[in-house]
Amino acid sequence: MLKRIKKFFRKSPIKNQRGSVMSVALIVITILTFSMTTMTQLSVNLAGSTTVKLAQVNDENLAKGIIRQAISEFEAYVDSTTALTNYVNTEIALVEAKYLGLSVSDESCKAPYDIPCNFTTVGDHESRIFRFAYELADGTSELVKFSYVSNGGTAAAELNPFDFSLGTNESLIMNGGYYDEIWLYGNEVFLASVAPYIRSGTTTQQITPTSSAVFPILTPASVASTVYSTASYLFCETTSDCYDTNVFPNPFQILESNYINVEGSSLPDQGELAEDTISDFFGTFDYDEFAIEYLHTEAPTDSRPMNNTIATLNDVATEVLADSAEIEYKPNGQPVKPIPTTPFIEITYDSNWDFSQTHNFKDFSPVYDGNVTIAYDVKLKDDESLIILGDLIINNASALTLNLEGTFVVTGNLYFTGNTIDVEGTFFVFGETYMNFDDDEGFVTQGNNDGFSLLSKDNIIIEEIFVSHVNSTAPAVFAAFFYTEKSMWIDAVNGKMHIEGALFARGLGTGYEIFLDDESSIAVDGIVINSYRGYINSSGQAIPTTPDSTNRFRIEKIPQANFQDKFRNIPVFDTLISNIDNWVFDTSEFFLE
Repeated sequence: MLKRIKKFFRKSPIKNQRGSVMSVALIVITILTFSMTTMTQLSVNLAGSTTVKLAQVNDENLAKGIIRQAISEFEAYVDSTTALTNYVNTEIALVEAKYLGLSVSDESCKAPYDIPCNFTTVGDHESRIFRFAYELADGTSELVKFSYVSNGGTAAAELNPFDFSLGTNESLIMNGGYYDEIWLYGNEVFLASVAPYIRSGTTTQQITPTSSAVFPILTPASVASTVYSTASYLFCETTSDCYDTNVFPNPFQILESNYINVEGSSLPDQGELAEDTISDFFGTFDYDEFAIEYLHTEAPTDSRPMNNTIATLNDVATEVLADSAEIEYKPNGQPVKPIPTTPFIEITYDSNWDFSQTHNFKDFSPVYDGNVTIAYDVKLKDDESLIILGDLIINNASALTLNLEGTFVVTGNLYFTGNTIDVEGTFFVFGETYMNFDDDEGFVTQGNNDGFSLLSKDNIIIEEIFVSHVNSTAPAVFAAFFYTEKSMWIDAVNGKMHIEGALFARGLGTGYEIFLDDESSIAVDGIVINSYRGYINSSGQAIPTTPDSTNRFRIEKIPQANFQDKFRNIPVFDTLISNIDNWVFDTSEFFLE
């Protein structure tokens, strides 16, 4: 300011000292007066700005206080799924009337915040996110804070598979049966006292009669089986229509609309309903990775590592054959020693190993490129495997039990037919698995106290096992661990099945289907167990029996504490558990919109 005033005055000699003093005094007074006026105006402007800023701060503090109070009251109010619904339907309006300027909204699965749609309801699991906003005095902006609420905090827990005897991420449908103090899990669990079946030797579709209907026996003694269900636990009353027949494209149809909640019903045997909810029984378990790892490290001769790398299951045939060699023979028919040290030995064109007799593979892991039928005993060492690059039919045409011992890898389908088969070991099957035994024939697991492990990429169809049309006497119990990436169908109306162990189906609904549709004509995924307490005679007439132990499907816990001693190649699942009793709240930071 002084510089701008000074430049208007020219420097000159001072001749009149008194006049000069007066001039200087007037200039100084002028400058001081101008400066004071400017300073005063600046102070007034700053004071006004400070007043506005203080008003904004006070407005935001008020907004924060109201939002915090409203969220605190929201958290105190919500203690159940019913309360959460009531808050949305009635309380929001009351809160907004109480705190003028506040708006509350349920923003679950809404734009523009990109909040995931996997909030809201999953069975008894509720998760929501609410937006609390207060309109500021400027009328153009809001102070916002989000509040998240859930009763389903999840945690991964490595469970021994045999903590459960039945498990599926989809539908567990139990039409009759005897469940002896087991744990069972299904995303949806359905109970019925009747079961659909196809009459043996025909294509006639029938349902067991209501006159001899029996619901699943979940509490055979003093200890009840424990039921885990995520989405629903339902049953169909005997007086209702539970199934339809002759539907397209699959034979049977479940009429879910006739099923009602088990909890609060008069169903006498409901088992014990677990408090925890399982979000995903199988977690991150990867079947392909598990099978490929076995082929790389365990399947080769003496567990030698493969030289080639299998990227996907589609590469198995190419890579295994590339890591194989054939045995050379002398003119007298004796093998040239030493035999090849490749991870596998190909036997496709080797007449010494054509499965026309009993084989004991003691020195190598054999590979057969093509479809093959096994009709005689096959035994493999623990550190070797038989690889079938195609379909495998195991047909026991002998009156004697056929014995299979070791690990078998089948890239196609697997078929069990004929008479009784004793399995001690594991089958990896990349296709479907079918079980169609002759009458009164099935599986036993008697040798070396080893069980039967079946790890199938596609469906497991148990159509004919210990079929009997003259009695319902329980067959010998066999030890089984059956796992499929797809679904499982069990006919224990014509047949009988008594196992100790576990049946698991991931329920991935792609590829081939089992024999049951829902009311929308969509194939059901999961496990379907059809059982009858009695038998269907040769004329097709249902003959009921007593007691409950004569149910044709029976499953019980494995008695051993460590199931790795009983079964080979058992996977571990990082099961996700959700506890629905603990309501969890969290909030975002404040921000302006």
